[in-house]
Amino acid sequence: MADKQRETGGELVEKNIRTYQTLLKGSVDIHLESFVETHLEMEPTLHPLAESSQIDITAFLYAAIRLPDCIHQVRRVLLGQSEEVFKEAGIADIFDWREVTANARRRQTLFDGRSTLAAFVTSISDVDDILPSLVVFQIEWNKMHALLAASSLGPELAQGRQPASGADEQIRQLLRINEEDWQLIHRGWGTDWDAKLRAIASEPKGMRITLIKGGFSEYRRVVQQWWTELSQHFEETLLEFRPIYLTSSNMTAFSDLLCGFVPAQRDAILEFALDTKLDGFEDRWRRARDDRDELGMADLLYHATRDYLKGSEAAARRYAEMEAEAGILNFNRRQTLDLPAQVIDLRSLPPERMDPRLRVRKIEALRESRAMIVNIEYPLGFAAYHVFSQIAASARKILGVYILGKAATMSARIGDIMIPNEVFDLHSKNTIYFKNCFSLKDFQELTRNVAVLDRQKALTVRGTFLQNKTMMQEYHQEHFNSVEMEAGPYLCAVYEHLYPERYPMSATLNLDNEAETLYDLGLIYYASDTPYHRRESLLSRSMGISGVESVYACSAAVLMKIFSREIRSVLEA
Repeated sequence: MADKQRETGGELVEKNIRTYQTLLKGSVDIHLESFVETHLEMEPTLHPLAESSQIDITAFLYAAIRLPDCIHQVRRVLLGQSEEVFKEAGIADIFDWREVTANARRRQTLFDGRSTLAAFVTSISDVDDILPSLVVFQIEWNKMHALLAASSLGPELAQGRQPASGADEQIRQLLRINEEDWQLIHRGWGTDWDAKLRAIASEPKGMRITLIKGGFSEYRRVVQQWWTELSQHFEETLLEFRPIYLTSSNMTAFSDLLCGFVPAQRDAILEFALDTKLDGFEDRWRRARDDRDELGMADLLYHATRDYLKGSEAAARRYAEMEAEAGILNFNRRQTLDLPAQVIDLRSLPPERMDPRLRVRKIEALRESRAMIVNIEYPLGFAAYHVFSQIAASARKILGVYILGKAATMSARIGDIMIPNEVFDLHSKNTIYFKNCFSLKDFQELTRNVAVLDRQKALTVRGTFLQNKTMMQEYHQEHFNSVEMEAGPYLCAVYEHLYPERYPMSATLNLDNEAETLYDLGLIYYASDTPYHRRESLLSRSMGISGVESVYACSAAVLMKIFSREIRSVLEA
């Protein structure tokens, strides 16, 4: 490990992080401009044109779609963990504000309708995510403002005498943006285009940000409240008194594979997908059909089901009914902590409705199980530590821990599946080794077109903008393949569940033997973007139909692992 090179790139990132953590401690408004210098010194991989007068459209869009669509109106951003924190800051009516969302982030955010945005943060990772996005957004906004303000068109746009939609080509040329990038920003940030361009022409951005409270205990309290509400919501299941398999995964994929809705509505979903010409569906369907690829056709129908349900209230009701009949209960209370979850009662699952790949031997034994699956949907970064710590402290017994998620990849293709047994965590600087209960053989019957790579090295980063080229080249040379945000925090929490002490820092941890005696421990990632192919990474589009095989193969592998372990347990009892 080339420590000197890593420190050179890493120290610049750490300096940037220390700067905003220090300035935000005071719970007062801080101008975003205060963070620009260290952001530029860091030279983030995903913002290479930061110091150039050239507009970095892909970086701007990458930041914009991680922020609510009203961001062009925002002058002040408030970060807080709970309603109580906002009340203490003098905002008693926070939930009277308008709820707003971002295309590429799931986070509870509220807008006062004028100029103030409030975001609920559930761990330090939310700050690591929001603040750099705001800085990038403001830097690129101000480049665009300067170019427009220096032209005769700029004042016309700013005063509303000329709508942007009527001078599209002229604006593009003034901003020196090529046609491909111009179409990109239209597609990604084109809603309310006239108002946004008028705002850019009117004034430079000078946002302020406040972290109302940043104490560790505040984050823990939010997660504790979330778990209490979830347990009370499912009180009839006696959740806290039953053994659980904890999964962090795609909730809709689990439901699709288990409840039987898609096979029952196969013809209607197929007709809908073909009639509405869902992107890429028809060509892939014809290939799967001609190849007699039953798994491929099933996965395509699962993918189309989300759009099908959006267009039919009756179908959506029937889907929910079939979930409930199969013992799948959903929890999606978005206040403060926006973390959907579902609990699945193993003894209620109907084997005859399940996807055929899940029908493992002696599956009828699950009728005698007392265990439940608790599935949570992708907490962001260090929130994973708080969530696992809370569940581990509250659950009667944990039988298995299975983490499934998306990751950037250094070497693989988009859609490929990566199974790590080593993680380097940039939060704690720990190198963590563990015995992954998944391997290549678990996917031999589940994949057709994607590669499955086991014994991989994963890198847990602080945030998407908190890396630079030097760091990434060094990690690539050391054969790290997947880059994600949750594995390190999860494994540090697992360490504390296994040992009577807090996880150390800058240490080598080996969880192989201890974890194996208590429960299955498995991590799987499917590649969603490639940092070295910048445009592909920065487009931040949903994987969509290109990721459908990976999503359902990974979800099936997790469920089959749970079923097999629980069936053995029931038969041996």
